[in-house]
Amino acid sequence: MIKFLRPTVEKINTERGKVSKDIRFSIKTKDIRQDKDLILIDYLFLIDYGGAKIELEGNIVGKGDEKEIETLVKHWKENQEMHKQLFAIFYNILVSSLFNKIAMICEIVNLPLPINLPLIRDINTKEEKVKDLSKVDEDKEESNEKLEDLEE
Repeated sequence: MIKFLRPTVEKINTERGKVSKDIRFSIKTKDIRQDKDLILIDYLFLIDYGGAKIELEGNIVGKGDEKEIETLVKHWKENQEMHKQLFAIFYNILVSSLFNKIAMICEIVNLPLPINLPLIRDINTKEEKVKDLSKVDEDKEESNEKLEDLEE
């Protein structure tokens, strides 16, 4: 289960075109704790636009083997970093769950999405390009014929 405690948006530069194209995002783990067979992870998800920031604070609750969770929490307390095994799961769940909320916030405050969506850059399909090339060949032949006629 993912829960938001506090979403925050700060716009230093209010013009849409003035935000940096170098958008950075980070996830900070604030705390990891255990409640029997539950692991509770408090996080801060930050998107930095240069001229604006979006912060999403919340927590994730997961269920698992009590001894495994104990090991993961112990690793956190000793190193103040998330165990690699837990990080991959946590990151993928968090990013996929937050994307819709981030998109909605960006729309409301008039900021670009923090990731590039796949776009079609060239509207010509391969077939159209082939047709275009054959037209160039036809034009060349026609030009050559005209040159030959002029030479005669």
